Amino acid sequence: DLSKLEITGPITNGQRYTITNQDNILLTATPREIKLSKVTFTGEATSLTLGGSISREASPSSNLTIDGALNLRFLNSFTDTVFASGVARLQASIVGSMSDPRLLGVVNLEDTGVRVVNFPLVAAHGNGQIRFTSNQALIENFAASTPGGGKLTVRGGAALSSGLLPDRWRFEIEADQVAVEVVAH
Repeated sequence: DLSKLEITGPITNGQRYTITNQDNILLTATPREIKLSKVTFTGEATSLTLGGSISREASPSSNLTIDGALNLRFLNSFTDTVFASGVARLQASIVGSMSDPRLLGVVNLEDTGVRVVNFPLVAAHGNGQIRFTSNQALIENFAASTPGGGKLTVRGGAALSSGLLPDRWRFEIEADQVAVEVVAH
C-alpha cells in the first residue's frame, strides 16, 4: 500500500514535469497474479487511471487497463534528443501474462509536436491514432504540419515482440511543401 508515488524529470530549461498518484496505490501479489487497485495519476494536462491484474502464470488471464490523457511533454524527461508536445488519449489493456504481455487498444494523438535533435524535420499540430493489436503498433491517419506551411502524413508501425518491444519498423511518410534543413559539417 503506497500513499504517494511521484514520477518526475527535467523537461526544458530547468522545468520539471511531475506525475503523482491521487489515491493510494494498492498492489496485491499472489503466486498467480499481481493486482493493482484502480489508481489515478495526474500532472499538467495528464490524468491516467490504471487498474486490474497481470497473470504470473502462462494462462493469459491478465487485464490491466490504462485510460486517460498523458501530456507528451512528460516523455521529454527520459531523453535529451527527442522533444514532444501535445496530448495522447489512451484506452488500452495489457492482456496475456507477465512473460508474454500483449497491448490492445488505441492512443489518439492531439496537437502533437515532435522534434528530434540533428534530424532535419520538425512536426507540429499533429493528429492521428496509434492502434495496438496483440503484436503490432499501427499508425493510422496521422497528419502534421511543418514550419513554413508544409504537411506530413505518416502511416506504418512496428511489430512487437514479447515484452512489448518493437523489433521491426515500417513507415511511409508523405511530405507536401516540406522544407528540410541540412547542416553541412
